Amino acid sequence: KRIFIHKPQSGVEDPDRYRREFGLAVWQADYDGIMPYAYQSDYSFAWDDFDHNKYRDHAFTYPTSRGVIDTLSWEALREGIDDRRYIATLERKISEVKGLAPDCMFQANEFLQRVKRQEGIPDYVEFRDAVVFHLKQLDSYCQ
Repeated sequence: KRIFIHKPQSGVEDPDRYRREFGLAVWQADYDGIMPYAYQSDYSFAWDDFDHNKYRDHAFTYPTSRGVIDTLSWEALREGIDDRRYIATLERKISEVKGLAPDCMFQANEFLQRVKRQEGIPDYVEFRDAVVFHLKQLDSYCQ
């Protein structure tokens, strides 16, 4: 069985939430993937959030005659996926050098465990810098 997360749904202007919930939180909770609702879902006219008496449109992007216009939430979702890719790359690198660099592996594993337990929104620049640091350390076998 595979478990996918579908929340939060689109339509709310909260980029940090989308980045976290569709990025690090997916990894922290051991989900297998994401299924966000909805890429574009409108009640009448996609460019008018107030054309329904109760609900607003749900859209990560807005349609145009030549494609789409991204929202900040859509870009944040993409950044969350990139964060997850950074972690996957570090996990893969740890397994590749298993036994060759025990000190670096220990430090990288400790870092991942801290991130795994972390609650709230991290400093994403520090997070990615730390992942790159550990990747470089493992790549050079801590030399």
